[in-house]
Amino acid sequence: MFEIFKIKFINKHNSNIWDQSWSSYGNYLISISSDQDLKIYGPLNCSLNHNLTSSYFREYFKNWGLLSNLKLNTWKRSLKTLLSNHSNNLMFLGSFNGKGVFFKFKFIKKKKFFYMIDFIAFLYDYSEIKDSIFLTEDACFSISSRNKSISIWKKNDKNSIECLYHFDELESEVKSLAYDNLSNSIIAVSFNGYLYKFVNKDDNWIFGSKLKFSLHTIWSVYFLRESQSLIFTTNDGEIFMLKNKVFSQMNKYYFGDQINVYWEISKQSNLKTQSSQLNNLLILTKRNGFLKILNSKTLISDMKTLHRHKCRVFKNLVSYIEVGLIENFDFHPLIQNIISFSSYFNELFIFTLNFRK
Repeated sequence: MFEIFKIKFINKHNSNIWDQSWSSYGNYLISISSDQDLKIYGPLNCSLNHNLTSSYFREYFKNWGLLSNLKLNTWKRSLKTLLSNHSNNLMFLGSFNGKGVFFKFKFIKKKKFFYMIDFIAFLYDYSEIKDSIFLTEDACFSISSRNKSISIWKKNDKNSIECLYHFDELESEVKSLAYDNLSNSIIAVSFNGYLYKFVNKDDNWIFGSKLKFSLHTIWSVYFLRESQSLIFTTNDGEIFMLKNKVFSQMNKYYFGDQINVYWEISKQSNLKTQSSQLNNLLILTKRNGFLKILNSKTLISDMKTLHRHKCRVFKNLVSYIEVGLIENFDFHPLIQNIISFSSYFNELFIFTLNFRK
């Protein structure tokens, strides 16, 4: 059983927070809001290079606060998505007007710490950026747009980016993206229930296949490396889990016949999902503020049991909490029992999960 404890509450934004993300070593947390603010939070009284340990984090976060506030007025419209590549400290920021930027934070220590953004490359798309993901340890990433397109980009050595692949013949806007690092492929899910697969063959990205997956909007998709499965949630409160071996033949199967498990959670709000790869935790959030934490390591067998007995009880539920209208959340890159949440009411929370026998 996991107990959830709040260790930090931050209320510095004047409008709803669209996204937030940790830095490479978890030394700072960045959030963006609808009023074009980018805020940086971190330790006020200790070194930014201090490595956070599980025995120290309670005292560590007591000294946390707002380090810097950047007003990005030139973007004209609301910031939309924020993404971190924890292997090289690269970050990507996207907006509603289709503009995006690659950047890094540099830390300069003089009398005090200075925070300087190194803008590496700018991206100009045609419409609102819906989602973005980093694909590999280098600066290769993918974005989906409101104009029913997906593009794959890579940063080169000259601090510029080039488009490796662009596909604009989708049936609908793509709501969410996931990267399968085992098969080196991208899974995209759309508002009208379609599922798309893009694969990398001999360093060339190509369109793999397309399937009608659900009658509802697929709200989120996440790849679980340990079980080699994909988790889907819909805006009607449904959850699907599909084994990776099905996806290797996805152009031959209709997924309605290949679903390993399905159960209904709620028909009142949307669901989002994310997984901690180290602790095997699967987190489900609903926009009415409820958070459920599941054990993804035993999720497949538990879900099969639930399906066979037509039971709608979470047998592998390890904890739950209600924190308000949840927009998004992120795991700390080093200590995976630390999770940050942002709410629609301009608030940031940092929680810790403690195992209790």
